[in-house]
Amino acid sequence: MQETQNNVLNGQDGVGPIFVLSLERSGSTLLRNILDAHPDIFSPAELHIGSLCQFMYETSYSCLSQIATHLSEEDKQAEAKVEVRRVVTELMNGYAAQKNKIFWCDKTTVNINHIDILSSVFPNAKFICLYRNCLDFVSSYLSVSKLGFMEEIAPYIQRNPYNIVSSIVDYWIDNNSAIHAFELDSFQKCFKVTYEQIVSSPDETLDALFAFLGLAWDSQFLERVFSHEGKGPVDGDIKFQFSTKLSTDSIGQGSKIPLTSIPDNQLVRLNSLLVKLGYPTLLCRQFEEHPTQAPTQNINGDCANPFLADLFANHFPKLIKDRLGTFRALNCVCKLQVNGAESGVWTFDLTKPEGLVHTEDAEAVCTLGVSAEVLKDLVSGKATALEAFQRGLIGASGDRRMAINFGRLLFGQ
Repeated sequence: MQETQNNVLNGQDGVGPIFVLSLERSGSTLLRNILDAHPDIFSPAELHIGSLCQFMYETSYSCLSQIATHLSEEDKQAEAKVEVRRVVTELMNGYAAQKNKIFWCDKTTVNINHIDILSSVFPNAKFICLYRNCLDFVSSYLSVSKLGFMEEIAPYIQRNPYNIVSSIVDYWIDNNSAIHAFELDSFQKCFKVTYEQIVSSPDETLDALFAFLGLAWDSQFLERVFSHEGKGPVDGDIKFQFSTKLSTDSIGQGSKIPLTSIPDNQLVRLNSLLVKLGYPTLLCRQFEEHPTQAPTQNINGDCANPFLADLFANHFPKLIKDRLGTFRALNCVCKLQVNGAESGVWTFDLTKPEGLVHTEDAEAVCTLGVSAEVLKDLVSGKATALEAFQRGLIGASGDRRMAINFGRLLFGQ
């Protein structure tokens, strides 16, 4: 063990610390505890090693600038980084040794802001790039932000306080783009993994992850992850503290978020990154510019889901015919965008005497956005439009007054 620790200190022989690069609400607490369950890895709560290295580097460099005047600028920077590595490695190796472990790991989410210093101070470090589906991330963030926002995302909310979903999406795009760029640039020392892979296919995923770290994985380690001893001090996601096993329950929760909350230009940026990360794209509202297949509409534009097919072929046309006369101001074209596993865009031409519902996308005065699940509840009477709107399950874009009237036409009593 001593030989291995000396190698870590000197940055030799391919041995180094482990860093998890991830956003909050993306499974980093779960992954930290999985790593810590391995007998060779010491992975405590967030250590803020990135911030520590940055401050120590600035201190060391400033001192060397006064003392080692004979050194070139490049040599001063290199010497400062060696000193940072020495101090941090001695500190962390000492703590790891007290746990009889060899490697140490930091999963601090704000390390994203210190990727460059971490990579240069620890040239033999290994990085685990952890991602989570954007809409599920947004849904999770909203669920824990009812009384206030986390420090990292507050600046994004301040810049766009009128559309919180869009603000969170911007945060997701910016930070995951930074992780992905580093992953591509340093692919030999990076391992890409998603939250969905960990909870859906743990054995296959963790076998590959620990092989990347040069270690063997045993599925029995998961038993320790959810034990009282394995969880250790309370930190990170509170949900993990009450979990007893891996669960896929949170996958797909973001499908209830109306895509109308995401502006068109942002949706294009989001879809571009989703493709790079291996996630399915979201339905675009402007198919001619940004073609994205609607998964439940066939080549002729018909809906492959029987419930939705009947809804738009029979229910809504009859409802419009019966009620349109009450909404004379709705002499325009409106759209209903359904997102989730069952998705599509339907255009309602209310300029016709009895209204016309069709699947061809067209310019519209307003668009309502809702998930297929919520749409079913609205039509069946299990939920009211007001309840869904207050819970953020119905979104609207375009002319707000027309959108409200359109919603009353479709879902009013």
